[in-house]
Amino acid sequence: MAVSISNRALSRSSITALRQVSTSAQASSSPHTLQHQQVQHQQQHQQQQQQQQRPSRRSISHSAPTQHPHALAHSHSTPHPHPHHHQPPPQHNHSQPTRSITPIPDLPSLRTWFATHHPALALPDNVLLQLITHESHNLAHRHASPQQGHDILTAGAHNRRLSFLGRRALHAFLALFLHGVVSSSTAQEARRAADEILRSPDALDVILHTGRLGDRPGRALELEQVMRWTPAHSEQERGAHDRGLYTIRGRTLEAFIGAIYHQHGANLASQTFHAHILPHIDAFPPDTPRTLWDAIKARADVDRRALVDLQAWAQGKRVELGYGSAALASPAQGKQVE
Repeated sequence: MAVSISNRALSRSSITALRQVSTSAQASSSPHTLQHQQVQHQQQHQQQQQQQQRPSRRSISHSAPTQHPHALAHSHSTPHPHPHHHQPPPQHNHSQPTRSITPIPDLPSLRTWFATHHPALALPDNVLLQLITHESHNLAHRHASPQQGHDILTAGAHNRRLSFLGRRALHAFLALFLHGVVSSSTAQEARRAADEILRSPDALDVILHTGRLGDRPGRALELEQVMRWTPAHSEQERGAHDRGLYTIRGRTLEAFIGAIYHQHGANLASQTFHAHILPHIDAFPPDTPRTLWDAIKARADVDRRALVDLQAWAQGKRVELGYGSAALASPAQGKQVE
């Protein structure tokens, strides 16, 4: 019995001694482990701090932009100013808007100009004013009345619908001319060039582009001397001003053909196109052969002589080719395109 008790005491003391030895051995044998644990603890602590800071940064980035200190001071000020406080006067933009251009000052001068440049193509006053007035002009949306007399120059519809009609007529006249070259020209190069233009889906649109019509053809007709319009840019902005001039002049040229077609019919409008517009078009393909240009020149000479002969015949027979101011008194004559 005594032996068993002593054995138990020995076993307990040995177990306690072994635990102390193992603990001291771990403490003495692993200094690097403790250091590693401390480093891990510090890293975890830093990660927790960063996670706590991230939401605050995100909220700052998505918040409203900071205002200027003066704006903040103004926002916190009282909404109603002091009755004796004088507010600064409002600032106005002193840049002057572009003015509408009306080159011809009176209706008799406009008639004289048109009769001098196109004697065989007289037009009623209201149609004449309509074709030279672009919709940008400040008087483009005022209509004329028979009681206005010479003051009709201060009114008149704009030329959008006449230009629409003229643009379709120009496409038809050019297509018919090219078809005539293909079918009747003796020059093979001219026939081939005309056929290629007709086969191209957009060649006619390029050749008869409004801006290109307003360059050389419009300048040849001197339409800027009579057209009424408002520039979108001042003359100091030279490039933009010139582009606007070409566009408005091209639109006026289209309206010019539309007015002749509307007033005198397709034959006179076609002759006017061949005589005064087609020779000045410079938007044909660059490889257009000389023989096609010769055909254009020959057709222009023929129709120019036809217009001169018409004017001579009208003067000899004392036939009035236009209606003048009588159109204002007779709605059946010189009807305005609505």
